[in-house]
Amino acid sequence: MEELEYGLICVAVPILSQQNYPAGGLSVSGPSTRMNRERRNEIRELLLSQAALIREKL
Repeated sequence: MEELEYGLICVAVPILSQQNYPAGGLSVSGPSTRMNRERRNEIRELLLSQAALIREKL
């Protein structure tokens, strides 16, 4: 929420190993003018589903 750069928002999720240890992460960044709460929630759900697919392959 604009912590590093004014006008930039990032949505991120962890990728956990089969043992529930952090193995990586996925993120999407965009301008705050286009990243309203609804859009951030949509992106979060997409990232979580992709992180789950990656976890299965670890």
